[in-house]
Amino acid sequence: MTKIIMVPLTTGELVEYAERTGADPTEEATRMAVMRETVAAGGAIAWPPGRNDRCWCGSGAKYKKCCGRSGGF
Repeated sequence: MTKIIMVPLTTGELVEYAERTGADPTEEATRMAVMRETVAAGGAIAWPPGRNDRCWCGSGAKYKKCCGRSGGF
């Protein structure tokens, strides 16, 4: 079974990483490196979240009461 993870990353975090490492934020290798660093730091989100886990969107609500509710958003 394939495990899917999401790596939430902002443009600001990418730029900060690029400045810190001297990398080019427009290059795929830089984007992959910052994602690997984020995952190693525990910043990945398993997909799909459990129904009673906090929603991945950042609302603070349980997934089942937010983006995971029946009938869409």
